[in-house]
Amino acid sequence: MESISSRSRTGALTALLSSEYGMQVKTVRPAKRGFYGETWDVQADEGRYFVKADFWRHHKESYQASLPAVRQMTSRGISFVPRIAETRDGRLCCPFQEGVAAVFAYAAGDLSEDVSVTQLYDHLAKVYLLDSHGMELKTEAFDIAPLLTFQDLRDRIPLPDEVGRALSQ
Repeated sequence: MESISSRSRTGALTALLSSEYGMQVKTVRPAKRGFYGETWDVQADEGRYFVKADFWRHHKESYQASLPAVRQMTSRGISFVPRIAETRDGRLCCPFQEGVAAVFAYAAGDLSEDVSVTQLYDHLAKVYLLDSHGMELKTEAFDIAPLLTFQDLRDRIPLPDEVGRALSQ
């Protein structure tokens, strides 16, 4: 049985999709997608979508900041990432209750962490070949700097034995 808060959330989501995206929503169901926030499977007259909303105060900003990179990937031919649907006024996301929501083209399937390394590397290789066209992107340096930081903490600052052991691991 659907809870009152769940009905309230889906009702608010239906209203948001109508006002911000111009959609005529038929159904809204929870979807097993993503590692944080809430995701819904939405069937509208215009098609099928999934909506991802992030309510976590510490993550909303990075979620919003990632959306232009997602748009860049899909516009450059990355087909394994769902396209973002823009709002009526061209935004990639919009405020939703205490969070932020974005609408994506529907992609079949559920969340799975069982992806072969070969498939993952194949996808990453395609993304890494893209030109960022001046887009500022955070980068990751796969060096030993974090390890040196942990060693420095362990060796320079008097710590309880269990903290030192944890840093060593």
